[in-house]
Amino acid sequence: MLIENGTEYDISEEVKKNFFFSDMLIISGKNGNTIRFKLSNGKGYGSMPLQHMEYMIRKGHISERLSNRQLREEIKQGKGQHEDQIG
Repeated sequence: MLIENGTEYDISEEVKKNFFFSDMLIISGKNGNTIRFKLSNGKGYGSMPLQHMEYMIRKGHISERLSNRQLREEIKQGKGQHEDQIG
């Protein structure tokens, strides 16, 4: 799993209390197996083991926020076509 600097992750409602009720975290660095992050709205910063970050992603506690460029690419490739057609 590739976790890069600047990647934004939405935080699910069920774990927001663990992140000072922040809506999002932004990866600010990686040092070995430790991930550093900043919380949205200036609510703080922190770090966690890479394995724990991967666990939280698998469980759906955090999910990657797509940039506009990524969203356009997914739509162009047809990955975003999960809508029912009418008619």
